[in-house]
Order: sequence, then C-alpha cells, then structure tokens
Amino acid sequence: MGFDSLTCEKIDNYVYALVDPRYHLADPRDGKVLPESRIPFYIGRGVGNRVFDHVACALKDPTENDKYDTIREIQNSGMSVEHYILRQRLSPMEAVEVEATLIDFARMMELKMVNIQGGFHSSSVGYMNTDEVIRMYNAHPLSELDKGHIIININKTYVKAPSQDAIYEATRASWIIAQWRLHSITHVLSEYRGVIVGVFEVTEWLPDPVKHITKTGKSRTRWGFVGKPADKETYERYIHKAISKKRGDRHPVRFTI
Repeated sequence: MGFDSLTCEKIDNYVYALVDPRYHLADPRDGKVLPESRIPFYIGRGVGNRVFDHVACALKDPTENDKYDTIREIQNSGMSVEHYILRQRLSPMEAVEVEATLIDFARMMELKMVNIQGGFHSSSVGYMNTDEVIRMYNAHPLSELDKGHIIININKTYVKAPSQDAIYEATRASWIIAQWRLHSITHVLSEYRGVIVGVFEVTEWLPDPVKHITKTGKSRTRWGFVGKPADKETYERYIHKAISKKRGDRHPVRFTI
C-alpha cells in the first residue's frame, strides 16, 4: 500500500494517525459504542509514504516495542491498521506544531498512545490547564537549594490530577541515584514543566525490585522513597518556584540549581 507519485507530490508535509480498528469510543451519556468513531494509537508527521512505513517495518523487523507490538496484534487479529491524514500541504514547521498539538490533545483525552516522545516543546508550551499557565508565567525563580534537598522532574510520570497524592505518586519512584547519596537526602521537590509543584519529606529509600538493564547490558538499581508532605515552612519556601533548565542536562534528578 502506498501513495502514487502525484499524490506524494501534492500532499507535501502532512500529519497522520494510525488507528486501531478493533476499538471504538463509547457515548458517555449511555455507554453505547459509537461505531463511526476512531481511536488513534500513534500520531506522526512525514512526507511521501511515511504514513505506511510503520506497518511495513513492524512486519519485517522483529524488534519489540509498543508501536510494533500493537501493529502486529491488529494484523494477527485479521484486521488492518487504518491510516488517516489529519492535515496536509503543510510547511515542515507547521507539521511539527500540528503533530505536537494532536499528541497533547490525545494524551489529555487519556488515549493509549504509543508515541515514545511527546510533541515538540510540549513541556513548555503544550497541554496544561489555566492554573498551570498562570503559575508558569508568574513563578519566581528558585535561588537556593538547601543541603539534603533534591529536585526530581516528573514531566514523564505525572498523570495530571489536582491533588498532592498524584504528584507524590509521580515523584516517589523510581530513579537512578547513587546509593551512597541516599542517606543524606531528606527532602524531594517535584518539578513539573519548570515549576515546583510538590515538596516531600523522605522517610526511607527502597530499591525498586525490578532490575533495569542499560543499553550496554549493565544492571542498574533504581530507588524510590516513602515520604510525607513537608512541613509548612519548607513547603512555602519552595512551592511554585521556577527552575531554570540546565543546558544539555536530561537527567530527571538534580542535586543543584
């Protein structure tokens, strides 16, 4: 399956969705299945026949990942992945922005997406509620981090909910931290999209029972903590403060600012 050369030329840059035909949305009012609805499991952008490449690769490449596994499950069920073009004839940058917006929207709707990464600049200009927008633009910078206090970025683990419990669950596990550091860590600050959204006092650190294997084949122990909300003074010192991003630093755990 693929576009002919004329279609490839005319369609230019586009944004597309791969849809799982086995599932449909239900009407929230009565629970009835909406047979005409479509649920995407992957959103991407490309040119030419990019939209069709995923199925071809999944059937040829034995690599296991969420995207390929979903495609194989659909094919093995006797059905076929459905391909949809969501917007076409875009400039490269327009395609980037449309893709990012749709990925954010799908995640807001809690659709099970297999995209490994979020949309372009999603953490800074993407999906957030109005309170988060106000907080982001009005946050005062954090100028000092007390001894024994660390910052953990929860952009990838925080499932949005207006509660400290959700923030705690997103923060407490599990992270690669040198074991020798653990005894000196007394407080953990939760950073979401550059702003401190939670402050917790550590009661104890526990190893993740699941062993994690690095790309080089080495086993690494991840750690999680049991904790409680910090006292009022500590909480108010840090909450809603802005954290500047260090250039080139992708590690979610920070010991300095």
